[in-house]
Amino acid sequence: MMNYFKLYTVFFSSFLLFACNLKVVNKGGGVVQSDDSKIECGEQCVANYAENKDPVSVVLNATPDSAHTFDSWSGECMEEHLTMPVCTVEMGVKTGDKTVEAIFRRIPARVAWGVQLIGEARYLRRLNCRESPTDQCYYLIFSEECDENNNCTRMELSRVNLPVDGLYEYEEPFGEVAVCVDTFDDIDLKTCVVRASFPRLPQRPDLDFVPEVTPALFPLGEGPVVAVDAAHNNFHTIDNRFLPFANMLINDGYQVSANTIEISAESLAEIDILVSANARTEFTVSEIQAIENWVSSGGSLLLIVDHPPYVEASQGLALAFEFELLNLTAFLPSGPSLIRYTREEGTLLDHAITNNPQINHFRTATGSAIKPAPGSEILWLLPEGSQGGLRTSPERQDIGGLAGGAVAAYGEGRVAIFAEASGFTAQISARNQNMGMNHDEAKDNAQFTINLIHWLSE
Repeated sequence: MMNYFKLYTVFFSSFLLFACNLKVVNKGGGVVQSDDSKIECGEQCVANYAENKDPVSVVLNATPDSAHTFDSWSGECMEEHLTMPVCTVEMGVKTGDKTVEAIFRRIPARVAWGVQLIGEARYLRRLNCRESPTDQCYYLIFSEECDENNNCTRMELSRVNLPVDGLYEYEEPFGEVAVCVDTFDDIDLKTCVVRASFPRLPQRPDLDFVPEVTPALFPLGEGPVVAVDAAHNNFHTIDNRFLPFANMLINDGYQVSANTIEISAESLAEIDILVSANARTEFTVSEIQAIENWVSSGGSLLLIVDHPPYVEASQGLALAFEFELLNLTAFLPSGPSLIRYTREEGTLLDHAITNNPQINHFRTATGSAIKPAPGSEILWLLPEGSQGGLRTSPERQDIGGLAGGAVAAYGEGRVAIFAEASGFTAQISARNQNMGMNHDEAKDNAQFTINLIHWLSE
């Protein structure tokens, strides 16, 4: 007579053996290991936990390689661990099969700052900051000597540890330098990435943004000199929210630096383009006079403001070029916070800046409004029905037909003034949403910005 009990036991045991597997999927970019040594895989592996009658906690550790950072887990991890490089999974006879996927994100390549040549040596500085709070950030300063065939020899000079969180005061022991986090032995001067650790600002730079724009206009570090204002308590500077703007220009060959001193004829002497975004301290009379004289002699000014309280500090400077900045917030028929200037709707106007290559739309926040100077050319036209006022007051005025952005020749130089800053950079909001040229609906923003800088440097 058949022993059904024995047959059932064998079948059920086989079922348990089959049904207690932990499968780990890894699509590349690092290695996943378990604390019990059952799992160690670069792509996919399976471990069985049928011998555990009571569930046990299996701890998985994700370690990225030098070209990636850890992003997240998907699958059966404990929810609180989904964005940490450690994942805990309960496994045993009663848990059944489970699948976990480790997701690594490739570190994008872009230049940040430029290269300083000193004699025969290139001096570079690397800032290496991983996203995990347990990793250490450091400056790596080293020299690189290259022969005429571009065969280079590198020598590490020093390493300076930094706190993981916070904004850093940049020290420039060798002048302007490149910032990279590629592996020390595999560094490419033209594909370096800046990875800095920023506090949770209401708006912070998107360090992963890589713009899709036309090829570089100038060789690396050989283009015009661009100084981005940081001397007027600016909300947007290249050590935080305007860093993606600076990265993009450096990739295009421009020499970008911060202006941290009072503006004068002497400080402007070696500059081709001055950029000021959301100054919060007024420009002095002497600064305004110096900038006006400099532009008249061939310099170029890009002045950007937002809505109040970022208008008043720049009104005097704009007025020197006959532009009037209105101290109000623009409220558009489409809504109070966002606008897309488009060719189709007639709000993005024809100009060399919007034509080469062609720009069809620019997405930004509404900002404020500009009464353009006589003879200037409007690029962004506020649509009919737009109203302006303070958010704290119900009073409104008609601003339809005024400018959101305009440009003009001034003497031998050029001036560009825009009433909103976020569209010129790539930021992450406090709600972790993309805002600016990294937004899905802002595909033309980066190219518009490059076109504008090209026009200013002609």
